[in-house]
Amino acid sequence: MDTRSHVNYPIVMGNDGVIKSYGFASYPATFLIDKSGRIAATYVGIVSKEDVEANIKRLLAE
Repeated sequence: MDTRSHVNYPIVMGNDGVIKSYGFASYPATFLIDKSGRIAATYVGIVSKEDVEANIKRLLAE
């Protein structure tokens, strides 16, 4: 957990291997990954805080 930015979930910064694995095509891109390692939500460009929070809550409830 990064207490400096008050983030209580992991953030992965991608590299060439991650880009190839998930097939990223646009930047900036944000992906929510579920517990099985699958992409659960994709955001390209500006991310709506409300949308991301709703998807995170849904994933945590699974």
